[in-house]
Amino acid sequence: NKEILEKLFLSKLNKSFLGVSINSKTVKKNNLFIPIKGKYKDGHAYIPEALKKNAALSVSSNKKVRNFKGKILHTPNTKNFLNNLAMEKRLNSSASIIAVTGSSGKSSVKEILGKYLKVFGDTYYSPRSFNNEYGVPLSICNLEKSHKFGVFEIGMSKSGEINALSKIVKPHLGIITNVAEAHIENFKDLNGIARAKAEIIDNISDNGFLVIDRDGKYFKYFEKIAQKKGLIIISFGFSEKANIRVTKVKYIKDNKKITVNIFNKKYNLLLKKGYVKNILILLAVLKILNLKIDKIQNKIKNIE
Repeated sequence: NKEILEKLFLSKLNKSFLGVSINSKTVKKNNLFIPIKGKYKDGHAYIPEALKKNAALSVSSNKKVRNFKGKILHTPNTKNFLNNLAMEKRLNSSASIIAVTGSSGKSSVKEILGKYLKVFGDTYYSPRSFNNEYGVPLSICNLEKSHKFGVFEIGMSKSGEINALSKIVKPHLGIITNVAEAHIENFKDLNGIARAKAEIIDNISDNGFLVIDRDGKYFKYFEKIAQKKGLIIISFGFSEKANIRVTKVKYIKDNKKITVNIFNKKYNLLLKKGYVKNILILLAVLKILNLKIDKIQNKIKNIE
């Protein structure tokens, strides 16, 4: 973090931080506080509060802000700084990076992946639904050297947003949960929403992976774009053509016992609650990352 700051400010600052916050109420000790100027409030007014809570540093685009014992770093635009810091943090991370988009289910999938990847190594995943122009770069800014896996949620309300955000995330593995009529008011039709979701594909690393629903209406559309980019496509669903597919569902009281075929290897899983396809996405990710499914097989029943 010290080296990244010195690179961004082109100066030998000899200052560091751990963790980034844009909300003075959630600032933790040694954080870097980045005040954002919003429509109604200016985050610069909360710099004293953030430093009182033992933030290590704060950036500021307002030169009138008191320097608080050298803890203020001046930058022309704090939102641009947030994005630039995120890009540098991503560049310096050796974690396997996963990005989740789709019309629904993004937060659930992100939470499931984050919690279950923790079984295999230090994992960072977006807190709550941090999936917009502030939440995505902020989440990336909190990636540290120790993290083995990073899981990020990417949302949108109009065309171009997924492209801009996934350019920052640069995932090795992209997931499109589904295409539905969320934010349809900003698009001509469902095809426009599918085109917007497909923006993530252009920003997946070379030789990376795309996880998509084999049962979905736009499977062929996404597959074609991903093939053109040379990505490895892993499909999930109930279709016999899916790489990871449900072959049997049995109801036992309040539970579901499902048989899943993963590249021709069978697994029996007991589920208390939860959307079956979210579990299939988890299994797809574990398979791609060469992680042992057996290690979490008995824990899957606790997923909500």
